[in-house]
Amino acid sequence: MTSHPPDLIDAARAGDPRAWARIVIEYSPKLLAAARSFAVGPHAGIDHEAIVQDVLMHAYATRLRKFRTGDLEDLGAWLKRCAANRMIDAQRREYRRQKILLDLTLNCEGCEGPEAATIMADEAERALAGVTHPLDRQIVLARAAGYLGREIAGVLGLSTRNVFIRLFRLRRRQERSR
Repeated sequence: MTSHPPDLIDAARAGDPRAWARIVIEYSPKLLAAARSFAVGPHAGIDHEAIVQDVLMHAYATRLRKFRTGDLEDLGAWLKRCAANRMIDAQRREYRRQKILLDLTLNCEGCEGPEAATIMADEAERALAGVTHPLDRQIVLARAAGYLGREIAGVLGLSTRNVFIRLFRLRRRQERSR
């Protein structure tokens, strides 16, 4: 490990761009290796660089508030654990997405190729029945595809709370219309 001034973490918490650059340069390769070590089997196609970038951006955005100690070795372990957790979450999302697609395909006995795509389109139409607002339609489709509320919020530029409120209201409207 390269030597760092003892106040590097304090400078990073204060928002010093040079301190953040040193942290990113020091830990990006280590985090990438850690993320790749978690990719096994069908999950090997997950974008490791995106995971590392997400971990570092989260650490930057929160100014290391969740990091309790001031030790640089602990920072490395903490960032690796964050990367591992993000990889596990990404694997779970991918598993759910594949399971949804498989379930939709298996619901049509003997369907292959275009028939399976038609079944998925029909399933999407049923999920979107009565949903008129374009933003709500995007939220419903993303949720059906297995994305988490915070991911949908990030992509659409909404707060996570807004996404969940919209989903709740849509469910309530659908229940009333039955």
